[in-house]
Amino acid sequence: MADASTFNDIASGVEAVVTGGGVRVGGTWIYFRFVKDRAYRPRLQLELNFRAIRIGEDLFGVAALSATNIGSSKIRIRQKGSGISLWLPAEFEPHVVPDWAGVYADAVFEHHKWIESEEEAVEEVLIPLGPAPQSFARIEARLVVPRTWRKSIAFHTARVVRIDPVTSEIDGRAAQGGAEDCAPG
Repeated sequence: MADASTFNDIASGVEAVVTGGGVRVGGTWIYFRFVKDRAYRPRLQLELNFRAIRIGEDLFGVAALSATNIGSSKIRIRQKGSGISLWLPAEFEPHVVPDWAGVYADAVFEHHKWIESEEEAVEEVLIPLGPAPQSFARIEARLVVPRTWRKSIAFHTARVVRIDPVTSEIDGRAAQGGAEDCAPG
């Protein structure tokens, strides 16, 4: 009888070791598959375009932000921290990197709670530039994606764009530079 009880003790010990090892191997596989693997990590491709248009005497900027979900799962958008902003140089000196002063900020994708996989969301924002703006500006866009267990991810894009202070007239009688004419009203 002692041999049967010894065998049962050894079998129970082997079973515990195999079960513990299986749990560790399975946990490691789950960690590397779903936590460390980039297949489920949020991935966005941002594209930011800008053009100037003249309406009457005032110049406006039209910023078009395109966000394409290139990942394999939907991406939720958190409005807090997401937006678009325009910065003008505080002082301009040739051959010196300018100090930027923020002059405009607005929310983007307020009507989008999420972006599905392979979906593209586009939004345009009209930015007042006044009658005589600077010759260039910095336009930035930022989208914040919340995550369940870790810190949120912020996707960011920025461009320095040229703004031509043009003299334009409606009906194309005298249009110069890179601005697009629009009828007032």
